[in-house]
Amino acid sequence: MSFTMLEKQLRSLPEEYYEEISQYVEYLMFRQEKRKKSDPSPVADNYFGSLKSLPDGMDLQRSVRNEWA
Repeated sequence: MSFTMLEKQLRSLPEEYYEEISQYVEYLMFRQEKRKKSDPSPVADNYFGSLKSLPDGMDLQRSVRNEWA
């Protein structure tokens, strides 16, 4: 959906919905910030790109447990 279309839809809503919409937008911003913090930094790859990536310990344990299943 384009921004213009979204804006038209928002403007057509009654004002009593504005607070709820504002809260939802703040929630989306929070999720975006959370994703940014959880994603590895692309700058870090410049420094650690030559290091061998080791498997996560829990993933390694799961694969060993599931080996005989």
